[in-house]
Amino acid sequence: MLLRHRFWFFVLFLISGRALTAQQVPPNIIFILTDDLGYGDLGSFYQRERGGARRFHTPRLDQLAATGMMLTDHYVSGPVCAPSRASFLLGLHQGHAPIRNNQFDKALPAGLNVASLLRRAGYRTIHVGKYGLAGKRGSELPGHPLRRGFTDFYGFLHHVDGHEHYPRNGTTEKHSLVVDGYDPITTGTEKTYTTDLFTARAKAYLIEQRQNHPDQPLFLYLAYDTPHSKLQLPTGPYPAGYGLEGGLVYTGPDDPRTPHVNTARGEIDSYVHPDYRDQDWPHEEKVFATMVRRIDTAVGDLMQLLVDLDIDENTLVVFSSDNGPHNVNGQDPTWFRSYGPFTGIKRDLYEGGIRVPTIARWPGHIAPGSVSAAPVGNWDWLSTFAEVAGAAVPAYTDGASLLPILSGEGAGLGREYLYWEYFHGGKTPDYADFAPPARDRRRGEMQSVRIGNFKGVRFNVTEADAPFEIYHLGADSTEATDLARQKPALQAWMQAISRRSRIADPAAARPYDAALVPALPPPPGLLAGATRREYDTSGYWIPGQPAYTKQGHLPSAGPTEDARAGLPVDRGQEWAAYLRVPEDGTYTFELTANGSTYVRLHDIHLLHQAEASRSRRDTATVHLAAGLHPITIRHEAPPGGQPVLDLRWTLPDGHSEPLPGERLYRTPDLIDPRHFR
Repeated sequence: MLLRHRFWFFVLFLISGRALTAQQVPPNIIFILTDDLGYGDLGSFYQRERGGARRFHTPRLDQLAATGMMLTDHYVSGPVCAPSRASFLLGLHQGHAPIRNNQFDKALPAGLNVASLLRRAGYRTIHVGKYGLAGKRGSELPGHPLRRGFTDFYGFLHHVDGHEHYPRNGTTEKHSLVVDGYDPITTGTEKTYTTDLFTARAKAYLIEQRQNHPDQPLFLYLAYDTPHSKLQLPTGPYPAGYGLEGGLVYTGPDDPRTPHVNTARGEIDSYVHPDYRDQDWPHEEKVFATMVRRIDTAVGDLMQLLVDLDIDENTLVVFSSDNGPHNVNGQDPTWFRSYGPFTGIKRDLYEGGIRVPTIARWPGHIAPGSVSAAPVGNWDWLSTFAEVAGAAVPAYTDGASLLPILSGEGAGLGREYLYWEYFHGGKTPDYADFAPPARDRRRGEMQSVRIGNFKGVRFNVTEADAPFEIYHLGADSTEATDLARQKPALQAWMQAISRRSRIADPAAARPYDAALVPALPPPPGLLAGATRREYDTSGYWIPGQPAYTKQGHLPSAGPTEDARAGLPVDRGQEWAAYLRVPEDGTYTFELTANGSTYVRLHDIHLLHQAEASRSRRDTATVHLAAGLHPITIRHEAPPGGQPVLDLRWTLPDGHSEPLPGERLYRTPDLIDPRHFR
């Protein structure tokens, strides 16, 4: 614990004896996530364009953008906190993530996530702030951050904790409690404003790590709970100075004057920023502008700390938000047009609900003042951080590394699409800024696909074949002019993507769950049998891009028969083929395997077993049209063990059998099964 009276001791230590230069250790990674901050709430993204007196300022975040890259087309997977944050950590969009819709406090599943990946790569993994994925209150909290790859946690475990920004030792209406590791903090938080508290604790972790473990890289996930929900002001002005020379300081629980943080004094919910104090605005607008400015100043404080600790040039910093702006507890996003030039707010699949302001900064790697309009998602960060850390990018992700974009080596990723699905029983607000068709529109079951600059979206879906409305986002940012009648081929493409890119989740049933996944037209030169390749293993997880060492063909055997005949135990095995499905219907795939196994059908993560030391059985059910469907199977036996792999399918008539080799086909030019569609 870093108490205030020890603060200058560490300053002297760091100034006098830095043991390592920044470039001798892998880069640190800091991911700063705000809660319900809209695209229009940053000066560099929109506020400065508005003109007039009714706007606020974000000077420190604008500086971050000026020294890094603005990602203008960065999306979140879901327009509300739980699915959005889960998708970020898991690297999966909402067609695959097991936390969907409004499943607040559903436990994050065990296995691969950003924290566990980076911890395996040697990082200290710290989460400060709002989590919301631990499990229900009163449960054993199976998804607790310390059980899901984080080495340290300090913040709110449950999503309702963040509805108020003074925890007050659990006496709030929502019984908000700050938790340190597994221990609830029940004293001293009466006057701790959470933006200040979480910033101070994050600073303390950074200082502690630099002092005690300078040769170990750090991942810090700093998740604010503001400007979400209740409109509340801090107790007073931001402390003078930044970084090591001032700003916010974590004082610990035993400080008699300002417990936990050096701003825990004075009157709560009282301080309006001087820039807004005398504005002729309603009080609620002044509160909101002050809340955003507090985050802005806190980020500036953190950035100066990186300079003071001499780790600035070896730290990737990403700033983002979990979804669009909210409109509850007196907050009105029309005040400052928090949704920017778009239609939609939180809980909408219109742009204003899912496109969020995002900045990335990494000196020497990201050009200052750069801008990228490439469509990317928050599920891309897992792959990005893996590459930054020098780890293999896993197969079990919907994301792609953004390093080519961030480094300027490429304008885009060459990806085919982005995908969303979400349900909410309410309506899009009737705001004058919004496209007329969207105003007061029932949301219901929503689904969306973006291909290039075209976005397909459908609302209140009640049947699988409901058409997508199609908008050209470059010319129509408010999604006002539906081009669907002019784009029949694009409509068909989006319909196909919406079926071959997701798998049904019984806990979030959709009206299109039983829709048939369309088959592909037969490619030229089709040959009997699968392609089997061997690849070097990392010992961590199934890689997305294996390093192949050997390739062969199986004219008649399926993967189960092949495995039973004996496989090398020191290599990963891959079978890639087109699977000929005999008839339309429901098919259940059953996998029994040891080690790590991954099965992909089209873009569907069909089955995934990570690091199983014993044989285990998993099943997945899909609805397939007759014809050819690309399938990839990868298997890595546990160290010292013999491969166990049994992949079966059950046909619509109930017959079950090992996946037969005679139904597998290949082409002579099969190079990379990731390109199967």
